[in-house]
Amino acid sequence: MPENSTIQIKGARCHNLKNLDLEIGLGKLTVITGVSGSGKSSLAFDTIYAEGQRRYVETFSPYTRQFLERMDKPQVDRIDGIPPAIALSQANSIRTSRSTVGTLTEISDYLKLLMARKAKLYSPQTGREIRPWKPDELCSHLIKTYRDQDLIFGITVDFQKKTKWKSICATLKQQGMIRYLNEGEGKILRLEEDEKLTLKQGEEGWKMNGVLTRLRAEPKNKARIAESIEQCFKLSPDQSLFIVSSQKQQEKILFSSSWKCPDSGQTFTTPSPSLFTFNNPVGACPKCRGFGRTVEIDYDLALPDRTLSIGEGVVKPFQTESNSECQEDLEKACRRKKIPLSTPFHKLPKAAQKFVLEGEPGEGYKNRWYGVKGFFKWLESRTYKVHVRVLLARYRAYRICDACNGTRYQPELNHWKLNGWTLHEINTCPLNQLQDFFNKLKTRDKSEQVLIDQLKSRTNYLNQVGLGYLTLNRAARTLSGGEIQRVNLTTCLGSSLVGTLFVLDEPSIGLHPRDTTQLIQTLTEL
Repeated sequence: MPENSTIQIKGARCHNLKNLDLEIGLGKLTVITGVSGSGKSSLAFDTIYAEGQRRYVETFSPYTRQFLERMDKPQVDRIDGIPPAIALSQANSIRTSRSTVGTLTEISDYLKLLMARKAKLYSPQTGREIRPWKPDELCSHLIKTYRDQDLIFGITVDFQKKTKWKSICATLKQQGMIRYLNEGEGKILRLEEDEKLTLKQGEEGWKMNGVLTRLRAEPKNKARIAESIEQCFKLSPDQSLFIVSSQKQQEKILFSSSWKCPDSGQTFTTPSPSLFTFNNPVGACPKCRGFGRTVEIDYDLALPDRTLSIGEGVVKPFQTESNSECQEDLEKACRRKKIPLSTPFHKLPKAAQKFVLEGEPGEGYKNRWYGVKGFFKWLESRTYKVHVRVLLARYRAYRICDACNGTRYQPELNHWKLNGWTLHEINTCPLNQLQDFFNKLKTRDKSEQVLIDQLKSRTNYLNQVGLGYLTLNRAARTLSGGEIQRVNLTTCLGSSLVGTLFVLDEPSIGLHPRDTTQLIQTLTEL
């Protein structure tokens, strides 16, 4: 901004202001102070911010303006030299549980981009890294890892149980394989149509390890090794066989050209930014849909006092006049099963308690006790009635999703790691510790370095304003007014806006005195 430039305010009359004239310097930190009711907020928000925001919105087209907040013209004679304004108030109007500290500060957006590019996938069965190998990459890997050892290339072919040995041989020879690995004997044998079959037959059928060629892992054989790998992937892209022969032992290794575990056969989703966010169906837990919690019937609310007996009305929803028939059905079923009606519920055997809650197996409600769970299941089918929805609301409660354990993500994401950390571990780590994790990330890719730099700077800003105790998965609606304002301040710092007027409402509220100095330094950077 130009030196000595100011905002000139003439005749401000909003609320308690009485024809106030003043000038406020631009490019400076200006504090408005005074007793309660003196007009601080009226001047800062209802006059200066309102006029700056109104003029900025007026620059957009009529179509765009209909989606933006419209502010009334403040009661003032004239305001000159005012730039576009942003207000950071203490009011926390966020109600959705999908908004978190990570999404507010855009750290989650940069993190999902980095995870899609740099995270590694590990097999849940073997712990081995899973990646789609390209022929040239795998060729270099094999030569480097198994230098001067024999490499035997081949693929695993599945056959049905009824397939005859003669047909197996014909199929393998048709694909260019005249030898196979007999895993039972650990030998490479030649295919002979009249050979006695000694292979072990599995439940799903035969698995034959056909051998294509044998080559030595040497740089001079690089072209032939790459050609053999390409042929294997062409015949079997998901599971190709590579055997390393040495004098002491024979090591069988499987590689894949897709996102599929060659050892277990489990297929994984191709990594993309949408996979690493709970706000997208691709990455969200299918059961809780990315909320981390599910709404279910709480049977502690349905049976609140278990010292009562069945006859005394331990099942609370059965005690209303409209549901008294269910109480009668319960008592009839208990007499039939010889379950005492006068014994306190918590003293009944576990089997009897389970019978009351879950009922008898079968379909229909006639001559069968449907259980307390069956009663609520029946109510769920009648939610088109208002009084049923009201009744169900009394006995519902939020529970941690048992599919994702509250992480909000697909269970598959537990196998993706960035520098040894899963996405859930990153999101639940306090920001003052997460700063060290981001500082240790190294890369030679310029695009990845841009993402890492953004993660470092935004995390550093959050620590500077005294929010190092928060985690990225902390719900935004649970933040206090001072916390939400400082989180928004971090977003403004990360966006590197210039020529903008920021209006803050008591940004130091709730801070320890030692954190106030850091906040002032942050405002100076702003």
